[in-house]
Amino acid sequence: SWNNTAVQFPQHLSVDQLFDKQVQECPDRVALVEVGSNWGGKRDTGELSVSYCHVLGYVQKLAMFLKIKNIKTGSIVGVIANRSVEMVVSFLAVFKLGATYLPIDKDYPLNRINYMIKDSNLAILLVQNSDIDTSHIDFTGEVISLDKFTKKRKSPEISTGDLLDSDATPHHIAYIMYTSGST
Repeated sequence: SWNNTAVQFPQHLSVDQLFDKQVQECPDRVALVEVGSNWGGKRDTGELSVSYCHVLGYVQKLAMFLKIKNIKTGSIVGVIANRSVEMVVSFLAVFKLGATYLPIDKDYPLNRINYMIKDSNLAILLVQNSDIDTSHIDFTGEVISLDKFTKKRKSPEISTGDLLDSDATPHHIAYIMYTSGST
């Protein structure tokens, strides 16, 4: 048939393990392109390209930090981020620990955000920009700015001995998605 696009997919690997495999195969290739980037908290109207190796460096840095904060399998990590490099880094870091990712749109009504946080029993909240006001969010846990992990465009230096092994399996809950109730 003209649309024969079927490929074998390694179903025994988690999302972050698939990403790590891609890093090994082509570390210097472009993994992400962001237009109108806000990378590192600086607004840029240009285009930002980030290699697989650089993304992995940031993922490892954030995952190690979250592990120190006792984020593990079963933990739920909320993320308030635009579609960006930071968003991808955050969910890969959360997946690496076998934890569950909860995307929260900053434009949701405050009562909706507070409901999601309370209902999900959030362990920690990651926020993309330090300029996002979280003071009205009803969350007593720790709020971490992703800016501290992405301030420099240069990826953190990592060696293979520093790499965290993935705690994820394909059977872990990857994310929680709250819908409007009309879907």
